[in-house]
Amino acid sequence: QVCFSCSVSAEVTCPTAMRSSVQFLAGCAAVPVMNTTLPKQEGFDLQVFAPDQSAQFPLILFVGGLSADVPVKLYSDLLNSIASSGYVIVGLGHLAIPNYPKQGLSFNKVMQWAEAGGLSAALAKAGVAATVDLTKAAVMAQSAGNHVVGQGLADGCSLAKGVIMI
Repeated sequence: QVCFSCSVSAEVTCPTAMRSSVQFLAGCAAVPVMNTTLPKQEGFDLQVFAPDQSAQFPLILFVGGLSADVPVKLYSDLLNSIASSGYVIVGLGHLAIPNYPKQGLSFNKVMQWAEAGGLSAALAKAGVAATVDLTKAAVMAQSAGNHVVGQGLADGCSLAKGVIMI
């Protein structure tokens, strides 16, 4: 993986039990980050963590634990840190009883909305200087948020080029 902000690349070897290597971002100068909210989409509240720069960055759609019931703001340290490395992150949250098929379909519709230009328009309207590179889009979730993301991907991968499960 190459840092999109400064083109630094680094590689580490995983424990021998994993028998593979991973690449990670290292040595990148942190960029200032801004946070804002966007109008709801498909029942999800949207919170943005983005570099405060007028440039194009990869997109990560993030769903928190308890199928997005954990408020995105509780992940702000993590998401701000990732955004400062050159990513636009949109955190999706809501308060609802877990229903993975329904919430997965809603997540899939959010991916389609983003892919169709809705996210770019909403970011511009909100005054976010950063723009998203949808050819470098990933989805990320924590705990039971992975059920929502997994169901959403089963309904159709849309713009997702990668999955990060934590």
